Amino acid sequence: MHRGIECDNCGGHVLGSRMVCMTCAPASVDTLDLCNKPECLVATISLDERPDLTTPHVLGHVFYQLRKTMHARERQQYYGQAREALHRAHAIFDAYESSSGADSGDGSTEVEDHGKPTCLGCEELLTRPCWYCTECDGEWMRSSRLGIFLIYI
Repeated sequence: MHRGIECDNCGGHVLGSRMVCMTCAPASVDTLDLCNKPECLVATISLDERPDLTTPHVLGHVFYQLRKTMHARERQQYYGQAREALHRAHAIFDAYESSSGADSGDGSTEVEDHGKPTCLGCEELLTRPCWYCTECDGEWMRSSRLGIFLIYI
């Protein structure tokens, strides 16, 4: 349970994983939080509902998942960690999608350096959107049942 954290869609207490939107940039220190109910994960949050947001929250935004409590003092650390992992994940996907394993001229490929983005659970090739574990630095998955701190790209 994430004490004092309510879902910005349904208004319920966040009991399981806490989903924090990285795309929404509220003017206040409050984050946009969603619970892990399927209907909340795809919800649109308007500026009427959250006037402190700079833009509405819509499907397709990037968010990270917390399975443990995040204290206010840890917010910048977690956000920075998630942002770095997001850049790594995009670089891996971009390298794979652009080169498709093409030789870079030095005998290696970006794909070989990072590996093809495959699911940790089923080992199938992934496409966006998917989950990327920031703690394992390179573990991918189709669902969010594994890991403690994940980003959805």
